[in-house]
Amino acid sequence: MGRAGHNFSSDVFISACIFAILSPLFLFLAGPLLCTSLDTCRNLRLLLINACLSYAILINASPYGFPYTVYPSSNADDPSVSPRYQRVALFHTNRAFRDIPGSNEITSNDSYVLLLALDNNGIRYLKPNSYPNSVPSSILSLISHTETKQSIGLYGGLRELSDAEPVICDRLRPYCAIAPIYPYLHYFTDLYHIPATQHTSTPLTGLRLVSRELVHNSRLPPAYNSWNLTFSVISGPPHTHVLLRTDAPKVRLSNWSFSSGTHVPIPMPLPPRSSEEGKHNTGAHYFLYHIDAAVGVAAGVSWKDPWIFWLIVDAVTSLESVPYFDVAVAGIYMDDRLPSSSSPALLDIKSRLPPWAVPFTACASYDHYRVSLLY
Repeated sequence: MGRAGHNFSSDVFISACIFAILSPLFLFLAGPLLCTSLDTCRNLRLLLINACLSYAILINASPYGFPYTVYPSSNADDPSVSPRYQRVALFHTNRAFRDIPGSNEITSNDSYVLLLALDNNGIRYLKPNSYPNSVPSSILSLISHTETKQSIGLYGGLRELSDAEPVICDRLRPYCAIAPIYPYLHYFTDLYHIPATQHTSTPLTGLRLVSRELVHNSRLPPAYNSWNLTFSVISGPPHTHVLLRTDAPKVRLSNWSFSSGTHVPIPMPLPPRSSEEGKHNTGAHYFLYHIDAAVGVAAGVSWKDPWIFWLIVDAVTSLESVPYFDVAVAGIYMDDRLPSSSSPALLDIKSRLPPWAVPFTACASYDHYRVSLLY
């Protein structure tokens, strides 16, 4: 359920489809029930209201309304069992920011576990005591209470989420300063950070500026200049992506070495703004997905064939400040066969998740650079 993210309710869509399919059949079957007696109509209305209220109470005030199921381990291989689990993504991310244009000096860094609930229920059922009683396996268990008593205290939860607030997208850094696997953040509204110590996953990502050349472009306005910059990604895990941000319209990306089928690169959408965010310039954000299964995974080993690409950036040169744009290299360590894909912080959070949560876990790194367009 909820495979479309936070911005779309799958329950409403499925209900609308079922209603559209079954409503003609209900009209056909309701023909013989047509009656002219006022007492009979009143009794039918009371029965309908009673049925609706009973259904609402059963769903909202009993374990049968819980959207997920938990089955004993003995039923795990039963083909008749149809489990409903909550999908959760956990990324232990190390971040390093270089906010001085043209400098490799790290101005700030941090580490956290990014928690992303992949359905529209969010973190509601990931908190402690979100479901104190188990889902009964039969009506008889409601009478005996044996199954309910045995289940109390068996379900975990993340106490860090009890008073947690969603993380606001950092629109001044490439793609919200988040290292995702795919560029789908605009489908989600609630992202949460759980502070953690830095992981030690290797190999580290490496980015090198190969060349920076001023390009003559007669089609640009007089206040603009154009630069051709060549970059080389020399190390990192197989999943190593590049994220870009330009301060459009003052600085804009006009071309690159990738075939996109459009005249100019198309920026990625970002998550919707929250009420607490200011109305500062978002800029234009770009996501370059890259995977190379042939690269090495040993610590300190550079790629045999670096990933080389070029960008053409146009910028206003009459500004008082030096024009620049932001580049970030995101490395995703997700091979379960390697120790770099996990960390003690991830294992601790994973062990405290409720049994109806199915996590996808990986380690990640986010290395941010601020590239100056002037020498």
